[in-house]
Formats: sequence, structure tokens, C-alpha cells
Amino acid sequence: MARAQAEDEEEYSMSQSGRRSKKKKSKNTISNKRMFVIQFTIGMMIIEIYFFANFFTQSSFLETCNVLGKELNMTANVEPFFWLSLNAQRELYNDPKRPLLLQDSYQVVRNSIPLV
Repeated sequence: MARAQAEDEEEYSMSQSGRRSKKKKSKNTISNKRMFVIQFTIGMMIIEIYFFANFFTQSSFLETCNVLGKELNMTANVEPFFWLSLNAQRELYNDPKRPLLLQDSYQVVRNSIPLV
């Protein structure tokens, strides 16, 4: 019995020496995810640069929109006078004696042309 116990202890010690105890690595360490962290940081920097660039360039865009708005306002104000002038000229060719705006048609055409 002593001999069987000694053999069991020998086998046990040999089986234990063949195994190396390894430390378990934690799953969420930064060293394991280094490339992911670098890529994520670079991606976030690119997104922030995009928004900063838009913030600084929006002032020129807004100035352009203001200029276009003023031009469209001017066009909307001038267009009725332009069409009045064209219609008065047509009416002058059709019937020169017919009054326009309760005035002589020739005088109306002559006064409306410089306004355009």
C-alpha cells in the first residue's frame, strides 16, 4: 500500500510539472485593443476636424446667401417696372393714340425706359 501511494504521488507530481499555470488575461484590457483605440481616436479626430472646418467656413456661406437675397429682392422690385416698360412699348406700336396710365403713351414709354 505504501508502494502504491508512492507511485500515485510520483504520477501526480509529473502531471503537475508538465502543466504550466497561466494567468488569465482580462478581456477588456487596453493592451489587447491598442489598434482599435488608435483607430477610434483617429476617427473621432477626423469627425471633429470636419465640424470645426464647417463652423469656420459657414460665415462665408452665410455672406453669400445674404448677397443672393439682396439680388433677388432687387430683381423682384425691378421686374414689374421692366414688364410695364415692355407692355407700354407694345401698346405704343399697336395704337399710338391710346392713353396709358391716363397719359400720352409716348410719354409713358419715354419715362419708363430709364427706370429699367
